[in-house]
Parts: sequence; structure tokens; C-alpha cells
Amino acid sequence: MNEYGQQRILLIVINKVHDEMVENNRTVPARIGGAMMKLADLLRRRCQMGFHYTFACATRPQGMKLIAEPAPSFDDPIGLLRACHERIISHCDMLERLAEHLSQVGADSEAQQAAARIRRYFEISGAAHHADEEVQLFPWLLAQANFPDILRSSVANLAAQHRQLEATWQTLAADLVQVEAGQVPHLLLMVPFVSMNRAHVALENDEIFPIAEKLLDLSTMRSLGMAMAARRALVKNETQ
Repeated sequence: MNEYGQQRILLIVINKVHDEMVENNRTVPARIGGAMMKLADLLRRRCQMGFHYTFACATRPQGMKLIAEPAPSFDDPIGLLRACHERIISHCDMLERLAEHLSQVGADSEAQQAAARIRRYFEISGAAHHADEEVQLFPWLLAQANFPDILRSSVANLAAQHRQLEATWQTLAADLVQVEAGQVPHLLLMVPFVSMNRAHVALENDEIFPIAEKLLDLSTMRSLGMAMAARRALVKNETQ
């Protein structure tokens, strides 16, 4: 294996370690962050000179944070939902890189791993996120007399959007299963799923969550957080 190939593999491994540590709310050691930045800079320079560059090389943007911010706890349910939104957008970005990778390289082992990771996230964490909002947050908001009337129809529409997202996901999930098996699907139907998720997240982050944060008291926050924690514990047990 040539020097470039070795550096590319090292970067992929370091990226994976970084992602797993962030997901588990652990601090990223400075030596790993520093090595990642050096390799990323080197690969960017090589790419500018015409070297091949895949989606895995772009998983960490320039100027990345070396120390992960603490993840919100279940005592901060809105913060936790916002963090889920960040991961949703991150996986949508990965979907776009995967589509480009498939067109340029094919369904190699790297693409297969990415497809499996994306599918697992949306089928497990994505479903729990929808339930958090529909079962806990949205009904509570609509029951508040001081929740703005102008936003009540928006909340109802958000639940309907969940059904639309789930419907588009079924087609996309089938395509990802093909990629996991080393096959390139005829067309990776990610566009409606990705664009709908981005618009959905923006509406909730900008319009709904700020109001929820103002209305929620400590007791209700704890109640919502406990329900979210229980749901994840149940999902974890069912998937083990």
C-alpha cells in the first residue's frame, strides 16, 4: 500500500474513533484531534493536486473542535432533541457523500459501512426521536393555553411530516440494504428524504423549540426527560 493509502486509512480510523467518543459523551484526546487535523490538512492538499478523495475524507470539517461539548442530559429534553437534530443533519450529509462515493467508486467496504451506519441510525434513533416529539412534547405544548395559536397548526403538520419522512425512508432504506450487500442501487433516492429532514429540523429548531423552552417548568422537563430515557432503554433492550 502506498503512503497515500496508508494516510487515508488512518484518517478513516481516527474519524471513527472520534465519532464514537462524541456519541458516548467522552472527551477526544488532544493527540487524536491533532493527528486528525494534520492528516486532514495533508489529504486536502493532495486532493487539490488531483488525488482521489472520497466521502470518508470529508467527515471532519476544517476547524473542528478537539474537545467535544457535553451532550445534553435527559434533564434537558429540548437540548437533547436539538442534539438529535444535529445527528439527523449529520447523517443526511453522510447520505449525500455516500451517493457521490457510489457514483465514483462503487459499493466498496467503506460505502457498505456508511450505509449500515446510516440505516441503523434512522431506524432506531430516528424512530425514537419522532416518538419523543409526538407522544411527549407536542401533546404537552398543545395543552398549554399560552402556546401561540399561530403555531398550533404547525405542530399538527410536524406530526404529519413524520409520516411523510417515514414513507420516503422505506424506499431509501431498501437502497441502503443493497449497498450493504455490495451492490450499487439504480438510483439512491435520498433527495426528498434529505431535503424534508432539513426543512423539518429548521422549523422545529427555529419556531417550536424556543417556545417550548420558555414554557417548560423543571417538573415537566424531568417528566419528559424520564419518558425519553425509558423509551431509549426499551429500544436498546429490543435491539440487543
